[in-house]
Amino acid sequence: MYDQCRRYYNIVKIASLRVAGLAAGSSPLPRIGIGVEIEDFRKYVEGDDVKHIDWRVTARKPSHLGGYEIHVREYRAERNLKPLVIVDATASMGFWDKPLSAVYAASFILHVLSTYGDQPSLLIFSDTIKIYRGIGADALSFLLAREICRDKPKGDLALTDCIHYVKYGKPLFVVTDYAHSAEEVREFLSHALIFQTPVFLILITNFMEKMDYGSATITLSDPEDGALRSEKGSILHAKVKAHIAAIRSIISSYSKYVEVESIKDLTIKSYKIYLNITKTRERSF
Repeated sequence: MYDQCRRYYNIVKIASLRVAGLAAGSSPLPRIGIGVEIEDFRKYVEGDDVKHIDWRVTARKPSHLGGYEIHVREYRAERNLKPLVIVDATASMGFWDKPLSAVYAASFILHVLSTYGDQPSLLIFSDTIKIYRGIGADALSFLLAREICRDKPKGDLALTDCIHYVKYGKPLFVVTDYAHSAEEVREFLSHALIFQTPVFLILITNFMEKMDYGSATITLSDPEDGALRSEKGSILHAKVKAHIAAIRSIISSYSKYVEVESIKDLTIKSYKIYLNITKTRERSF
């Protein structure tokens, strides 16, 4: 029997292969010194184990105050993080091919984090919140694909309903769309800022959502509350454009983001996304 979710599973495989291609020949962080576990060196801070002081590196770091700046070894295990990947599976994400794009984007993020040895958790919010921990990137990606394929995007929970799961200093990656109020986005990102949590967002949209239908009267059904709204095409287009601009402005004042319109667009922008994931991780150190 044909599995209706096969297309979603194939998207996961494509995202995984894309990450493998980008990661090939590169190292998450430069390995310095001898010993496969040593990842980097940093200045000594109070509380560091003196056994980790590297005297050879210290000897090459004279202090402007006289003497030397003590440096300690930093090990790979200290660089492994426990990020949270949040995926919006509410009703607004069910438009056109947005569910497939969301699966690709989240799978891409999960597999990039896996190349760094991180242990990401996955949070899916729709009409309920589901969170999965302690599972590998492959399993999380296929689990997400199954959830979105079988359950379909539904519900109207907000980003702010996920605030409880944002932890101090742990990187946060969000796959969502523009169907949020400015107040909701601002509150969510403000909370992350207070918790010193670096954030990166992938915003999923579709050209059909932003099309100008001119003088035609357009009737829309809100996927989250079922309300019908009729508007002249050009007026609707102007409102959508203004809303998107407002959300972009808020997000850009707090964090980095990449907007994508399709899986093809995701593929084109994959290196940019890869670099943003890397930089978001680095802000945790």
